[in-house]
Amino acid sequence: MIHREENMKKSRLKPFKKILLIQWINGIGDLVFTLPAYHVIREHFPDAHLAFLATKKNAILLKGFRGLDEILTIDREIFYTKQMKEIFKTIITIIKEIRQKKFELVVDFTSSGESAWLSLISGAEERWGFLKKSKKLRALKYTCTVEKSLNLHQVDSYLKLVEKGGLSPTSIKNEFILPDEEMEKPLALYKEWGLSWEKPTIFFHI
Repeated sequence: MIHREENMKKSRLKPFKKILLIQWINGIGDLVFTLPAYHVIREHFPDAHLAFLATKKNAILLKGFRGLDEILTIDREIFYTKQMKEIFKTIITIIKEIRQKKFELVVDFTSSGESAWLSLISGAEERWGFLKKSKKLRALKYTCTVEKSLNLHQVDSYLKLVEKGGLSPTSIKNEFILPDEEMEKPLALYKEWGLSWEKPTIFFHI
């Protein structure tokens, strides 16, 4: 309880100006589920420069995160190859980029071994992440942790993390705003298929 109160006090006193969010798991849902927590962070730090690090193939989804200032990407597919030179190059590049931006707060929604190290290496004063029972040493890389629970939906887990950091949501927002330039493709398909944009449409993905 004391730890939580200290974090809440710190978040109120420290108006972070540069914040990095990390969710680089390949699943689309893992990224989209951060939306409510993202909105809480944006609400509490309206003037902050907010950046999000995601996989290269999912980064386009971040265009729907209203108020996001910067999108950073990492090609995680390279890690499944044996191209050690390219893997090393990718790691060094992202480390340099993160270090140069001098983030003050990192919220690591992934909280893997690699992202935990990146959070620490970033040099950010505050680093929030999840802690698994079997990975106690990982807590040393974060300044605020929440124990990962399989009984919570990911949305609730992400919200719990930012709340532990001291950011209590005034309301839960799950807004995804499709940019105008991204609307051109679906509108063209609707016209091609003879569908009406004004009527509900059900897609079956088999």
